[in-house]
Amino acid sequence: MNADAPGLVLAAHVIVAFVFLGFAVAGLAAGSPGAFVVRAVLAALFLGLGIALHRTLERS
Repeated sequence: MNADAPGLVLAAHVIVAFVFLGFAVAGLAAGSPGAFVVRAVLAALFLGLGIALHRTLERS
């Protein structure tokens, strides 16, 4: 396996999580607190998934 794979997986998930957070803030600014909560939870879940995959790939 490529030695850079764990770092690349984590970086990709962090970038996508920040995109979700950007959409969440935009939804909040538009006056939709429900959309903010849903998108913030999606960002947190995606970031957690990235961290879990990163740790799994580091061990293998």
